[in-house]
Amino acid sequence: MYSRKEQLLFALIGLIPCRWRNLFYHLPGAGAVLRKFLNRNLPSGDRLTPVKITAGPLKGFRIEIYFRNEKFFWLGTHEPAVQKALTRLTRDGMTVYDVGTYIGFFTLLLSRAVGDSGRVIALEPNPETYRRLNRNLRLNHRENVRTLMLAAADKSGRELFQTAKNEQSPEAHLVTSASVPESDPAPKLEVETVALDDLVFGRGFPRPDLLKIDVEESEVRVLAGMKRILAQCRPIIICETHNPDASRRVTGMLQRHNYSIQDLERNASNPEFFDRGPERRYLLATPRPAVNYI
Repeated sequence: MYSRKEQLLFALIGLIPCRWRNLFYHLPGAGAVLRKFLNRNLPSGDRLTPVKITAGPLKGFRIEIYFRNEKFFWLGTHEPAVQKALTRLTRDGMTVYDVGTYIGFFTLLLSRAVGDSGRVIALEPNPETYRRLNRNLRLNHRENVRTLMLAAADKSGRELFQTAKNEQSPEAHLVTSASVPESDPAPKLEVETVALDDLVFGRGFPRPDLLKIDVEESEVRVLAGMKRILAQCRPIIICETHNPDASRRVTGMLQRHNYSIQDLERNASNPEFFDRGPERRYLLATPRPAVNYI
């Protein structure tokens, strides 16, 4: 399947510790050089290729990727702070929700972490990405995952969903008709949406112990649709935000439900830091203990 040169490169990459990969791969200059080298020497980026993940908690798991734009899955360098947090916080027997799975990298990690006695509910509305998610689960014989082709939102129904111009990108999200100019070439389709409260308290799905939310700018709407879950189930939440305003709004909503917030990459908990630094953040929300005034 692979040429001798590709097999040698795979073997050499496998010898590099994951920490060194993360440091090198995310250095602006060095990372660009590495990506250019890999693009020139790896299999074509225009076809799906099954590979074994070479580092991190999922080392040895198989995943189908487009090498040109998704090599970070193969390298094990995808969102290392989230990988570390999920590995630390998820335990055998938990029920976890992966809200916005893309092709299932974190779904696989969660499936492994909760064990045979745990359950993963995985939501992904994009039909093509949903098919890839299920293929990757089958590649690894994961039987504790239930996949749903749904978009989590503040209400259940049907809405417009804008996919990425390039199917090798996770940047797809719910949109309103008014927010998308007619000249926008990105594909759009109608998808089914669900409020997570409806899923758990209306449709009988299990109560979550932990949620990972990555919904490309719809995170505020997801939280608005799970107020009863926040009040009654008190799950741990890892939520990716994509701009300072979303970070402030997500933090405010969760603090009003008596959650403490931490930035996983910067170990900061002061909401004022949202006005500085990069747009994308990974927030860890943990429920504070109930206060008994008696």
